[in-house]
This record gives sequence, structure tokens and C-alpha cells, in this order.
Amino acid sequence: MNDKQTSGSPSAWVPCSARLAVAVLMLALSGAGGNAQTAPASSAINQPGNQMKQFIFIFRQGKRLLSPEEQKQRAGEVRAWALAQIKEGRKLDPRILGAPPISDGSVIAITFLEARDFSEAVAIAKTHPGPRYGVAVEVREWSLPQPPAIPNPPKQ
Repeated sequence: MNDKQTSGSPSAWVPCSARLAVAVLMLALSGAGGNAQTAPASSAINQPGNQMKQFIFIFRQGKRLLSPEEQKQRAGEVRAWALAQIKEGRKLDPRILGAPPISDGSVIAITFLEARDFSEAVAIAKTHPGPRYGVAVEVREWSLPQPPAIPNPPKQ
């Protein structure tokens, strides 16, 4: 397993029920707690001196099609994972992408989160249940776009 991608395999098309399962999973992740985007005040993660960096998990569809039972099990596991992350003081901001036909390796969802460094972000990604169900999780550092530098006007 490399640091960029924890699992995954190609697929040509995913039926509507699989796309719905992904949407339910991400909704479970985003709705896992009333304060899913706010870290508890007592969190050791967000104490002064612990400079956090922004990361993004990019979820890619694999070949594996899940049964309704597996979809239900995965949704429960993702919800439990999200609750554990929130309890540890991590801020999660999940997003589900649109519903065109999903093909092999298509990006199906993203989650923004904070971690101390890339190694910690990868360690967090490795705990996500998605790879056990054929979903690849790619980890990238994230930063807001910076406005272009305005050159100093020539002195006259």
C-alpha cells in the first residue's frame, strides 16, 4: 500500500443502487454528529502549538459491487469511523460528487480534514472502512488558492 492510494480497482459502470449507497455513506459521514465540523474545545489535536494542515481524501470507485447487506454494513462502519474522528477532535467536511454514470476510478466523494502532517493524514485514511469495500482513498495536502502577486509598478 503506498501513501497516496490505500486500495481500489477499476470498474466500467456502477448501477444506481451503488451510487445511492455511496451517497448514503457520505451522508452518514457528514451527519454523523450535530457538530461534525466543529472540534471539541478539549481536543489535544487543536491545542495551541499544534499547527494543523488541511488535507483532502479523494474517494475513487472500484470494481466491486456491493450487496444491499454489504452497503448497510459499510454505511454503519463509515458512520462509526466518522464519529471516532470527531471524538478525537478532527474536523470533517465531506462532499458527494454528482451522479453521472460512475466508471472505473471515478472520483465519487471527497472529504476535507485537518491533520498535523501528511503521515498523520495517511494514517487516518488507512483507518477508513472504504478500502475494505473496494473504494480507493487518495490523500493530498490542501490549501486555498492564493491570489496572484501584483507586481510593483515601475518607479518613474
